[in-house]
Amino acid sequence: MPTHGRFQIKRISPEDATTTTYQISYERLQGGEFVGSVEAEDLQGFLRDKLRLREDSAKALEDELRSQGRVLIPDLELSESELAAAGLEYLSAA
Repeated sequence: MPTHGRFQIKRISPEDATTTTYQISYERLQGGEFVGSVEAEDLQGFLRDKLRLREDSAKALEDELRSQGRVLIPDLELSESELAAAGLEYLSAA
């Protein structure tokens, strides 16, 4: 079942790290959050293959992430099953 929420990708590795790691989170508007992380070299594949974004959308997100260090989409509809299948862990709103 699709749910509306806030989607965010942000860098979580230090600037001087040899590899870049990003945190991916999807905060549902009704509570609860899906979170995970991905290395920079795997980000394009994650966005296209796991979240099933179109190539142009995934590229635009990567471009914004490189220039801003963070991407925030305030209202996005994603399926809970797709988020779980993408490897994101559900954290309940306790």
